Parts: sequence; structure tokens; C-alpha cells
Amino acid sequence: MGQYYRPMILDSKKGTPVIFAYSHDFGCGLKLMEHSWMLNGFVGAFEKMLVNNPQPVVWGGDYADEEPNGENLYSMCEKANKISPSEDAKALPKKFKYLINHDKKVFVDKTKTPSANDGWQIHPLPLLTCEGNLRGGGDYRSDNGANYVGSWSRDKIGVTTKKSDIPKDFKEIIPNFSE
Repeated sequence: MGQYYRPMILDSKKGTPVIFAYSHDFGCGLKLMEHSWMLNGFVGAFEKMLVNNPQPVVWGGDYADEEPNGENLYSMCEKANKISPSEDAKALPKKFKYLINHDKKVFVDKTKTPSANDGWQIHPLPLLTCEGNLRGGGDYRSDNGANYVGSWSRDKIGVTTKKSDIPKDFKEIIPNFSE
């Protein structure tokens, strides 16, 4: 069966969801690879919350591991605040050029994301922060960048439009996600 995902921001002390987004509210599919595309307003609206405001992020799948309380993060979102679509959401993913992982001291320049033959590009944020990949239909199954999938989960992630906002000692990574 297909696995559904919810992106969320975690409380930095408790590790529980405080804010999440629901892809159907944005007219997008629930499965990871149904919404993990550049220029997707759903991903852009979530990114907007991280602009110059690093937060612990998880793209939690409903088949992901359970937390100590017996629930997984996907289920725990029911107790968190949900963001709503905005008018500018479709333009946002192109505007936000850099993803910054403040815990690992690395960043991604989204303009270096490879394009498929049809011009589509996978947005790196959902794949970098996901939990539960490879447990359901619609997950990312390519070997391209596979070692990066989920590697940023629960880390403090920020977004910026300017390279000058990235600390000098941070290193660039290029995940090269493509199917």
C-alpha cells in the first residue's frame, strides 16, 4: 500500500510536532513522490516557515517507526497546528534557493538539482528530512542520492534566498536526487 507523509516542525526540546502541513489542502498527493517536486506550492509553503528561522524538521511517513509513546510522528500531528495554503505558495519554491542544515553544517543549492528529460526536478527538502522511506508505495526508490534520504531528519533546517546568509564554515552537498 502507499505511505502518506506530513511535513512537520518539532518542538526542539520535546521532539513532538508543533506545526504540520497536509498536502491535500494544497491540491497535492499524500505520497512522498507525489508532492516532492520543485515548484510545488505545498513544499514552498512549508519552506516559508523556515526562512531565516531554523527549526527541527521531519517529513514523517505513516509507516515510520513509533516514538516511545507508541505513536509515530505522522499520527502525533493530530495534536499540532496545521498551516493553510496561501496565495503566494506556488512561487515560493523557486524563490528560496538554499536549504541549510544547521546541525550538520551543510547546505544545498537547489539550482543544482538535476532535471529529468521532461524538465521536472525533485525538491531535496522532503527527501532529506523524511522518515519511513522504502516502506510503502510512492516512496523514493532510486539509488541516486539514496545515502542522503532521511539524513537531515529532526535536524534544524533553515531556508534562505541569499548565499551570504550561509555561515562561512558550512559545506555544500549535492544530493543529485533523480528517478
